[in-house]
Amino acid sequence: MTKIPANVLCAYKLKESFFLLEGGTRYAYRAGDLVVKQMVSTSFENSHTYQLVPWLAEQLTCVNDDGFRLSRPVQSMDGEWILEDGWTAWTYIEGHLLTPKDIPAAIDSIRALHLVLREVPKHPLLGQNDSAWGFAHQHCFGDQPAWVHPVLVDLVDELYTLRQPLPPMTNQLIHGDLNHENLLVSPGLPVGFIDLTPFWAPGDFALAMFANWIGPRQGDVSILRYFEDIPYFNQLLIRAAIRMLLVVSHLEGVEGWETSSEKRAAEIVLDYVTR
Repeated sequence: MTKIPANVLCAYKLKESFFLLEGGTRYAYRAGDLVVKQMVSTSFENSHTYQLVPWLAEQLTCVNDDGFRLSRPVQSMDGEWILEDGWTAWTYIEGHLLTPKDIPAAIDSIRALHLVLREVPKHPLLGQNDSAWGFAHQHCFGDQPAWVHPVLVDLVDELYTLRQPLPPMTNQLIHGDLNHENLLVSPGLPVGFIDLTPFWAPGDFALAMFANWIGPRQGDVSILRYFEDIPYFNQLLIRAAIRMLLVVSHLEGVEGWETSSEKRAAEIVLDYVTR
């Protein structure tokens, strides 16, 4: 198991006992009110993660958390946002994973978060994302890619057939990975967000991605009723479903496809939109 290196302990003066946090794709450790984790080159689902960390950190320090809680970056003792070996530190957010009854509160907090994120200027590297997620994000709003994995092509074709043009929408910084593990609920407090993953899109697209995660990905179409007041929700949901499938296609992650949550989600979205 990965341990916290001595240079990281020194950089953040970690004298308290620390323990491994569950969830996520990389090791993260909590020490008191601090979480330290090692970033990799695509931790932000972006091929320029290391360059984006300092920029995002500077932006998030200026965000006023009104109606939401946000895990914020913490500088090392030398004033660095990311160490040479990729380790970073963030404030700990208390809470448990949300349940279906928490969805209305989560929607309110997602809207509040993205209201303040509107003021963040676009970083050029957000548009130069060569990762699977960058590819999928670009094509879910743009043209259908020339190649899609044969196992997925029929579902992708159906979704693109249902996709219609959107009216002009303002693009902004969004949390591009609003899966259920990145939202935390604590009684009496607004919903908290961790692992903010920077993407550039209409603010309501973040809600559509969250809807896809918490509803179709879990096999529950009834959840989508909470999102139906969002303008052009069906079209944003289609784009969220396309994005998910194109990531799978780009990574060729089709093992166990017939019973996968991605396949189930795409089929639920297709049925929901056509109904």
